[in-house]
Amino acid sequence: MDVQAERRVEQRHACEGTMNWVYFNKECYGAARVLNFSQNGSYFETNRALILGSTVLIHTPYSVGVRYHHAA
Repeated sequence: MDVQAERRVEQRHACEGTMNWVYFNKECYGAARVLNFSQNGSYFETNRALILGSTVLIHTPYSVGVRYHHAA
């Protein structure tokens, strides 16, 4: 079995929650499930494919503001 080495610098924190996401300058939201996060990123699953290199805005039910992450 080929196991990839972990290359992340920040510690990941497991979580389970829901959120909405949208491409920057677009109006159609997608639903997602958040599975973990770190200081500089998060991992979420959605039923829609993300466009590589795009900027997405993330909104959670408890957000004070909107945060964005760059899709890798």
